[in-house]
Amino acid sequence: MDENFMRAYYAIYNSEDPDKLESLYHPDVILRNGDIEIVGRERLLATYQEMIRNFDDKMSPSSIRVEANAVVVDILDRLRARHDVTDFMGQSVREGEVLELRLRGRYEFEDQRIRRITLELVG
Repeated sequence: MDENFMRAYYAIYNSEDPDKLESLYHPDVILRNGDIEIVGRERLLATYQEMIRNFDDKMSPSSIRVEANAVVVDILDRLRARHDVTDFMGQSVREGEVLELRLRGRYEFEDQRIRRITLELVG
């Protein structure tokens, strides 16, 4: 996979269309974010749908590095609350409030689909 694939992935992610996003994930995809692990495409898409119900969630890649077995992306994730959210990452978020997270994502692939995503907060 390459930089063009990742840019297309983020465009689809930001479009809030789970049906388009589904085709990019391996059926047994694993997402790890800190202590949270989500296994399986259906669970990951359900989590995505919950995120976009609560937030206008726009991810912007600031750098994309293709490695031998993965792609590593530095991401600015800008989240605007659609309504009051009582618990997001241990905090309350008011409607309209904007959170910006700097993330690093490592994407691994199998059969031309995303098989594993590891996200970490940076900076």
